[in-house]
Amino acid sequence: MKRLVAASMGALFLSAVLVSPSVSLHAAAADKTVNGTVSAVASDSITIKEKDAEIKLTVDSKTRVVGTGAGTKDAKMKDDKKPVQIVDFVKAGDSVMAKYDEATKVATEVRLHKPVAK
Repeated sequence: MKRLVAASMGALFLSAVLVSPSVSLHAAAADKTVNGTVSAVASDSITIKEKDAEIKLTVDSKTRVVGTGAGTKDAKMKDDKKPVQIVDFVKAGDSVMAKYDEATKVATEVRLHKPVAK
Protein backbone atom coordinates (compact mmCIF):
# COMPACT_ATOMS: atom_id res chain seq x y z
CA MET A 1 0.00 0.00 0.00
CA LYS A 2 2.83 2.38 0.88
CA ARG A 3 4.56 1.58 -2.40
CA LEU A 4 1.37 2.30 -4.34
CA VAL A 5 0.99 5.70 -2.65
CA ALA A 6 4.67 6.53 -3.20
CA ALA A 7 4.48 5.47 -6.86
CA SER A 8 1.33 7.51 -7.39
CA MET A 9 2.89 10.59 -5.81
CA GLY A 10 6.01 10.16 -7.96
CA ALA A 11 3.95 9.81 -11.13
CA LEU A 12 1.89 12.88 -10.21
CA PHE A 13 5.04 14.94 -9.58
CA LEU A 14 6.66 13.77 -12.83
CA SER A 15 3.56 14.57 -14.89
CA ALA A 16 3.39 18.06 -13.36
CA VAL A 17 7.02 18.70 -14.26
CA LEU A 18 6.55 17.46 -17.81
CA VAL A 19 3.37 19.46 -18.41
CA SER A 20 4.64 22.79 -17.00
CA PRO A 21 7.11 23.66 -19.80
CA SER A 22 4.50 23.16 -22.51
CA VAL A 23 2.09 25.44 -20.66
CA SER A 24 4.78 28.13 -20.39
CA LEU A 25 5.61 27.85 -24.08
CA HIS A 26 1.95 28.13 -24.99
CA ALA A 27 1.56 31.27 -22.86
CA ALA A 28 4.62 32.88 -24.47
CA ALA A 29 3.19 32.21 -27.92
CA ALA A 30 0.10 34.29 -27.04
CA ASP A 31 2.21 37.47 -26.70
CA LYS A 32 1.88 39.95 -29.55
CA THR A 33 3.58 43.22 -30.41
CA VAL A 34 2.16 46.47 -31.74
CA ASN A 35 4.14 49.46 -33.06
CA GLY A 36 2.58 52.86 -33.52
CA THR A 37 1.69 56.24 -32.08
CA VAL A 38 -0.15 56.73 -28.80
CA SER A 39 -3.55 58.28 -29.51
CA ALA A 40 -4.77 58.17 -25.90
CA VAL A 41 -3.42 57.20 -22.50
CA ALA A 42 -5.11 56.87 -19.11
CA SER A 43 -4.08 55.42 -15.78
CA ASP A 44 -5.56 52.03 -16.76
CA SER A 45 -5.19 51.91 -20.56
CA ILE A 46 -3.22 52.95 -23.61
CA THR A 47 -4.53 53.27 -27.17
CA ILE A 48 -2.01 52.81 -29.97
CA LYS A 49 -2.69 53.72 -33.60
CA GLU A 50 -0.98 51.58 -36.21
CA LYS A 51 -1.08 52.30 -39.95
CA ASP A 52 -4.57 50.90 -40.54
CA ALA A 53 -5.98 50.17 -37.09
CA GLU A 54 -6.14 51.24 -33.47
CA ILE A 55 -5.79 48.97 -30.45
CA LYS A 56 -6.69 49.71 -26.84
CA LEU A 57 -4.66 47.82 -24.23
CA THR A 58 -5.20 47.58 -20.51
CA VAL A 59 -2.27 48.54 -18.28
CA ASP A 60 -1.77 47.52 -14.67
CA SER A 61 0.88 47.64 -11.95
CA LYS A 62 2.81 44.86 -13.71
CA THR A 63 3.11 46.76 -17.01
CA ARG A 64 6.72 47.86 -17.51
CA VAL A 65 7.58 51.13 -19.22
CA VAL A 66 10.99 51.06 -20.92
CA GLY A 67 12.79 54.05 -22.36
CA THR A 68 15.69 56.39 -21.85
CA GLY A 69 15.30 57.89 -18.39
CA ALA A 70 12.23 55.82 -17.47
CA GLY A 71 14.06 53.70 -14.89
CA THR A 72 15.57 56.75 -13.21
CA LYS A 73 12.23 58.58 -13.12
CA ASP A 74 10.50 55.44 -11.76
CA ALA A 75 13.09 55.06 -8.98
CA LYS A 76 12.83 58.74 -8.02
CA MET A 77 9.04 58.58 -7.83
CA LYS A 78 9.24 55.46 -5.63
CA ASP A 79 11.83 57.18 -3.39
CA ASP A 80 9.45 60.14 -3.06
CA LYS A 81 6.66 57.63 -2.27
CA LYS A 82 4.59 58.85 -5.22
CA PRO A 83 2.34 56.35 -7.03
CA VAL A 84 3.71 55.43 -10.45
CA GLN A 85 1.30 55.34 -13.39
CA ILE A 86 1.78 55.02 -17.12
CA VAL A 87 0.59 58.61 -17.63
CA ASP A 88 3.77 59.73 -15.86
CA PHE A 89 5.84 58.33 -18.74
CA VAL A 90 3.70 58.12 -21.89
CA LYS A 91 1.75 60.88 -23.63
CA ALA A 92 -0.44 61.11 -26.73
CA GLY A 93 1.76 61.45 -29.80
CA ASP A 94 4.60 59.30 -28.43
CA SER A 95 5.99 56.60 -30.69
CA VAL A 96 5.88 53.24 -28.86
CA MET A 97 6.16 49.49 -29.18
CA ALA A 98 3.96 47.48 -26.82
CA LYS A 99 3.99 43.78 -25.96
CA TYR A 100 0.66 42.40 -24.85
CA ASP A 101 -1.26 39.21 -24.17
CA GLU A 102 -3.45 38.55 -27.19
CA ALA A 103 -6.24 36.90 -25.19
CA THR A 104 -6.59 39.52 -22.43
CA LYS A 105 -5.27 42.63 -24.25
CA VAL A 106 -3.15 43.47 -21.18
CA ALA A 107 0.12 45.25 -21.96
CA THR A 108 3.16 43.61 -20.35
CA GLU A 109 5.67 46.18 -21.65
CA VAL A 110 5.52 49.57 -23.32
CA ARG A 111 8.79 50.68 -24.95
CA LEU A 112 9.16 54.38 -25.78
CA HIS A 113 11.02 55.31 -28.95
CA LYS A 114 11.97 58.70 -27.53
CA PRO A 115 13.64 59.85 -24.29
CA VAL A 116 11.40 60.41 -21.27
CA ALA A 117 11.26 64.07 -20.21
CA LYS A 118 12.85 64.62 -16.80
